[in-house]
Amino acid sequence: MKKVTVVIIFFSLFIVFKSASGQIGGVTKETEIQILAGPSISFLRGNLEVDNNFENERKPKYGYSIGIGFNRRLIKDFSLSYGLIFEKKGGVSHSVTTYFDQVYQSLKQGTIEYVYNYEYFTIPVQIFHRIGKTNKFSFGIGPYLSYLKRQIRVRRSLFLPGNISYDDETDANTMFDFGIRASISFRVPINSTNFLLIQMSNTLGLLNIRPNLYAGQFMKTNNTSLLIGLIAKRKKHE
Repeated sequence: MKKVTVVIIFFSLFIVFKSASGQIGGVTKETEIQILAGPSISFLRGNLEVDNNFENERKPKYGYSIGIGFNRRLIKDFSLSYGLIFEKKGGVSHSVTTYFDQVYQSLKQGTIEYVYNYEYFTIPVQIFHRIGKTNKFSFGIGPYLSYLKRQIRVRRSLFLPGNISYDDETDANTMFDFGIRASISFRVPINSTNFLLIQMSNTLGLLNIRPNLYAGQFMKTNNTSLLIGLIAKRKKHE
């Protein structure tokens, strides 16, 4: 699996560099520059202690994405899209624990909330296909590669107000994440060379980003973002 992942990553980067230099047969001179930003909702999946315990609960985490992209027109209605995106994502889990109540001098159950905050720099590479005669809609799919900037875990006691802690757990994670990204885009023309872009994207992580978990457990990312931005089209004249 690791060898296949490495091959896909290098192949994707090879396609990006070849396209950027105009060395792929059939590539036109038309290039679009995109500036995108928007909110996101994400989950962490694979922690069996949470998933298989009815007393525990997994919740979404809200974040955002912002970045720049390039879209290079290929043959007919196909284009190659790539860029650099900063993402804030992660997940939230609630775990039930037993604690000693100092007031009533008895054991009680309470809930602890864990918030996993991840910050990634992501390079998505997608092939888009434009749909319809007006080419306003397009669907894209392809791999992505992310580099972890930082990960902070927030531990908050829901039964003891003010009991909160912050832990930097960056070193407990792998520095890279890899997966599949699928997008649906809709563009609205502003003039002949500029467009408003609305894009819904979902990234599904394929790597275990927490390799030191208990045997049989893993942690993988899943993020859905709604991006809004501007497109500037440019053509090179020979």
